[in-house]
Amino acid sequence: MVNDLGKISDVQESSKPRFAQHKRVSVQAKNPAASLQYHGYWINALSEKLGPVQFHFASAPGSACKLLAVHLDIEI
Repeated sequence: MVNDLGKISDVQESSKPRFAQHKRVSVQAKNPAASLQYHGYWINALSEKLGPVQFHFASAPGSACKLLAVHLDIEI
Protein backbone atom coordinates (compact mmCIF):
# COMPACT_ATOMS: atom_id res chain seq x y z
CA MET A 1 0.00 0.00 0.00
CA VAL A 2 2.74 2.46 0.97
CA ASN A 3 4.73 1.86 -2.21
CA ASP A 4 1.67 2.61 -4.38
CA LEU A 5 0.87 5.97 -2.77
CA GLY A 6 3.98 8.13 -2.98
CA LYS A 7 3.79 11.41 -1.06
CA ILE A 8 0.43 12.16 0.61
CA SER A 9 -0.97 15.72 0.86
CA ASP A 10 -4.27 17.57 1.38
CA VAL A 11 -5.30 15.30 4.26
CA GLN A 12 -8.86 16.01 5.48
CA GLU A 13 -11.26 14.18 7.78
CA SER A 14 -14.54 13.11 6.17
CA SER A 15 -17.83 11.75 7.48
CA LYS A 16 -18.74 9.64 4.44
CA PRO A 17 -17.31 7.57 1.60
CA ARG A 18 -15.64 9.67 -1.13
CA PHE A 19 -16.28 7.70 -4.32
CA ALA A 20 -19.44 6.22 -5.87
CA GLN A 21 -17.32 3.31 -7.16
CA HIS A 22 -13.86 2.36 -5.99
CA LYS A 23 -11.32 -0.39 -5.83
CA ARG A 24 -9.95 -1.21 -2.40
CA VAL A 25 -6.64 -2.37 -0.96
CA SER A 26 -6.95 -3.55 2.65
CA VAL A 27 -4.80 -4.43 5.62
CA GLN A 28 -6.90 -6.06 8.32
CA ALA A 29 -6.85 -8.09 11.51
CA LYS A 30 -6.44 -11.82 11.02
CA ASN A 31 -9.72 -13.72 10.53
CA PRO A 32 -12.26 -10.95 11.20
CA ALA A 33 -15.84 -12.14 11.78
CA ALA A 34 -18.19 -11.55 8.84
CA SER A 35 -20.63 -9.65 11.09
CA LEU A 36 -17.93 -7.68 12.90
CA GLN A 37 -19.11 -4.39 14.39
CA TYR A 38 -16.72 -1.46 14.17
CA HIS A 39 -16.42 2.31 14.26
CA GLY A 40 -15.42 3.78 10.89
CA TYR A 41 -13.37 6.89 10.18
CA TRP A 42 -12.67 8.33 6.74
CA ILE A 43 -9.74 10.47 5.66
CA ASN A 44 -9.56 12.04 2.19
CA ALA A 45 -6.11 12.71 0.76
CA LEU A 46 -4.21 13.34 -2.44
CA SER A 47 -1.65 10.72 -3.43
CA GLU A 48 1.34 11.75 -5.53
CA LYS A 49 1.02 8.55 -7.59
CA LEU A 50 -2.72 7.78 -7.52
CA GLY A 51 -4.49 11.13 -7.26
CA PRO A 52 -7.52 11.43 -4.93
CA VAL A 53 -7.76 8.59 -2.42
CA GLN A 54 -9.65 7.83 0.77
CA PHE A 55 -8.47 5.92 3.81
CA HIS A 56 -11.10 4.08 5.83
CA PHE A 57 -10.03 3.06 9.33
CA ALA A 58 -12.08 0.54 11.34
CA SER A 59 -11.60 0.37 15.10
CA ALA A 60 -13.16 -1.89 17.72
CA PRO A 61 -16.13 -0.41 19.59
CA GLY A 62 -15.17 0.65 23.11
CA SER A 63 -11.46 0.65 22.31
CA ALA A 64 -9.46 3.77 21.53
CA CYS A 65 -6.56 1.79 20.11
CA LYS A 66 -7.67 -1.55 18.62
CA LEU A 67 -7.34 -1.10 14.87
CA LEU A 68 -9.24 -3.75 12.93
CA ALA A 69 -8.59 -2.63 9.34
CA VAL A 70 -7.12 0.07 7.12
CA HIS A 71 -8.65 0.34 3.66
CA LEU A 72 -7.32 2.46 0.80
CA ASP A 73 -10.06 3.35 -1.69
CA ILE A 74 -9.24 4.54 -5.22
CA GLU A 75 -11.91 5.78 -7.64
CA ILE A 76 -12.68 3.62 -10.67
